[in-house]
Amino acid sequence: MLYYLLFILLLNTYALLSGFKDSILWSRKGAEAFRWNEHVVFVLERITLVAVAILCTQLSALQALCAVLSYALMFSLPHNTAYYWGRSRIDSQPFDIRYSSTTSTAKLEFNFKTRLVLFLVGALASVFSYVCTS
Repeated sequence: MLYYLLFILLLNTYALLSGFKDSILWSRKGAEAFRWNEHVVFVLERITLVAVAILCTQLSALQALCAVLSYALMFSLPHNTAYYWGRSRIDSQPFDIRYSSTTSTAKLEFNFKTRLVLFLVGALASVFSYVCTS
């Protein structure tokens, strides 16, 4: 169970780091976005992916597949929350967790309620899949 929980936690950590990295990239300020070196985020993202790959070897193929599928539902909430938080810091704007972009060019753009529902469904699916595959 510990490996499964760590796997889900690391996947969601990746979503957070990916969202924050995107906030730096899409701000079009790059290295000027913050006073600290933005490569720290890139390195942490890569370390997280290596840890996910290593941890994946400790799960059965079915458990890993179920975890990844449930994570696909959960991804949008931590990713977009980190993105909007990062942009609020870069643009010196107040942060609202319920924010939804009106200028996004993403093919799938979910509002906060949809992101929250998908995250909760994904979390429940993750628990259910662990119980069923153990």
